[in-house]
Amino acid sequence: MNLKTRYVITHVVVLTAAPAMLAGCRVGDLARGAASAAAPVGRSRTELVETYVQAVNEKNAARLRGLIHPKCFALTDGNRQSLLDDRLAREFDNAIPDEYSVRWTVIAPDDRLPGERSLSFGVRPSHSVHISFQRGANRRVGIRRYVVADASGWWLVVPVPIGL
Repeated sequence: MNLKTRYVITHVVVLTAAPAMLAGCRVGDLARGAASAAAPVGRSRTELVETYVQAVNEKNAARLRGLIHPKCFALTDGNRQSLLDDRLAREFDNAIPDEYSVRWTVIAPDDRLPGERSLSFGVRPSHSVHISFQRGANRRVGIRRYVVADASGWWLVVPVPIGL
């Protein structure tokens, strides 16, 4: 990642995150109380995205696993472990170029999560992060991941199927 591009991406995320994790909030989200009141003290959301991009581009499964909230691993037994392993392996299908954009969306506590009837999340995500980039002249790729912040920082939330 060249320094200029990295600065621009970081600058946008940091500036919009200044009022305690309100980036990506819509007026309706705030009215429903979706934004968290306190920022975590650990890994910042900018660091989460940068580390995720590095792990994907390096095809580093151990580093990627280190970004997943520990409660998600409590759900992985038997068949679910192999499903999680397959899911993580698919993360490496799309290398992320130096120039990408990041957009955060708040998930209100009363919002339904896609697949929540058939998936268990371990911990409820509070946001989704959208990483998008250009792939060739006519193709834009978007990656959406669920995330949550706790006292130790920002984490990826990886759901697993229920009932396996």
